[in-house]
Amino acid sequence: LDAGFPEGAAVSVVYRPVSEVRLFAGPAWNVVAFGLQAGVTLIPFHAGISPTLSLEGGRYFYADARFLARASSGVPPEVKPLLEDVSYDYAAAHLGVELGTRDAFAISIRAGLAYVSLEARGTATTTVDSGGSTTTITFTDPRVRGTMPSLKVGVQMWF
Repeated sequence: LDAGFPEGAAVSVVYRPVSEVRLFAGPAWNVVAFGLQAGVTLIPFHAGISPTLSLEGGRYFYADARFLARASSGVPPEVKPLLEDVSYDYAAAHLGVELGTRDAFAISIRAGLAYVSLEARGTATTTVDSGGSTTTITFTDPRVRGTMPSLKVGVQMWF
């Protein structure tokens, strides 16, 4: 089980080809939509506290996020149509520590950077009157891309 930002919450199946490498994949959820995620974690040595390096990527499928645009949220009403069909992809790299054993139970905390590509389908138009002139701005199928800090916590149990 993992939870983090912008990765969301995930449940994964993990495969260890060797004790230092874990491959994982599974479904994910971020309050707005369901998605899929997969990645690899490298653990150079195992002790009570072990360092980790994780690389992962995922996709959250298109969903309706208009509930995020409540009147108190500060989202302009003109933007609300763009929240009707939203999706995003991400790729993240984390460094962290794992507390526990490699064959039973462990807790991990990781921090790093995530690259996010957000897509919204639809059109939003707003008109601004200023000093006797009128400006109309229209967004159609906008995409926003960027890099942001990422923090993740996890719990794992081996069967």
